[in-house]
Amino acid sequence: MRIVFVGLSDVPYLRRAVDMRLSSFMRVFSSDGYKVDVLNRFSSKSKLSNLELIFNSNVSIQTIFSKNYRNKFLAFLKIILSYPLELFKIITMNRKMNIDVINLYSGHFFEFIHYYIISRLTSSKVIYHYVEMRSQIHRVGFYHKVNGYLCDRFGYLFFDGVISISHYIDNHLKSIKHDVNSIIIPPICDFNSFRLNPNNNLTKPYVLFCGSAGYSEVIEFIVDSYRYSNLVGVYNLVLILSGTESERKAIDEKTKLYKGIVILHDLSYKDLFIKYSSAEALLIPIRDSIQDIARFPNKICEYVASRGIIISTDIGEISYYFKDGKNSLLSDDYSVNSYSKILNNLLNLSSNERNKIKSESFNMGLMNFDLNGISQKVIKFTTRVVNLK
Repeated sequence: MRIVFVGLSDVPYLRRAVDMRLSSFMRVFSSDGYKVDVLNRFSSKSKLSNLELIFNSNVSIQTIFSKNYRNKFLAFLKIILSYPLELFKIITMNRKMNIDVINLYSGHFFEFIHYYIISRLTSSKVIYHYVEMRSQIHRVGFYHKVNGYLCDRFGYLFFDGVISISHYIDNHLKSIKHDVNSIIIPPICDFNSFRLNPNNNLTKPYVLFCGSAGYSEVIEFIVDSYRYSNLVGVYNLVLILSGTESERKAIDEKTKLYKGIVILHDLSYKDLFIKYSSAEALLIPIRDSIQDIARFPNKICEYVASRGIIISTDIGEISYYFKDGKNSLLSDDYSVNSYSKILNNLLNLSSNERNKIKSESFNMGLMNFDLNGISQKVIKFTTRVVNLK
């Protein structure tokens, strides 16, 4: 069986959550004997040299346009031309070896139509990764509003199968089309990649948050919760932030006057995983909004794989996998007052209680978030979609 991953660029080279997620699916398919191709329309100058840390498998990665243009007209022309060139490329690939599945990750409705047409020309099936409600993302502009509505209301018409990241998204799909071919696969990663020895080279024990500096509201929430908790003076708060330089500088300016806050960025995968494993707790609050309830941050599987104590909110998809005091620490709501109290609970845990929570969390993760644990579930679903009439 042959599967082609499409819809994005630079997969799996960049440090995006999607790269980790799609790389995990690539490993699932390739380890089961599937022929896996990744077709990027564009490439970037910033590629990671430690690609083997993401997956060790025979996966073919190809690019339509490898040259970047500074001229705006040429850059726009490149985008326009990339679609017909991609069409011809996929048809050529299909002639050499039949394509069974077009594995699509995209947030643009017109691309749903584009790949649907390609799938019919190549007699293949489209499996879509549904990871967020586009209509619930706050973006300005007529295009984004219309596009979000079309994606969430009519996108299913162009998919043969859907991999939903959350129960909310899956229920949304079934409310529109009750017999939709879908499966819920939460964030996944290879737990074996996280077998690293803890090594805290920082001066004080710490709790940790890792995410994009673009989520300034969430970061400010975490900083305020930490400041109003009893952790100050006992544990540092480490923020590992990605994002643009201006976004990171904005966070630096807001936190530089507060004691105990350490900001890191541009860590290698290995150093990042070691920081996870060395933390006293790993923070990942979920907001009480449809945008957050529908999504499920990929970071959660990395946190669990690191055998850490997860501190979150009892909201959305978290509630399906985590229970307060059993395999995590959860606040009842998304408020500084509630979350700071949960942070305080960390100080009251005995060594045995800490180890029990970590063990329960890790064992739950092996069944739900480890690619080795869910691989057969994914394979069976894919086979069922391929065999649809």
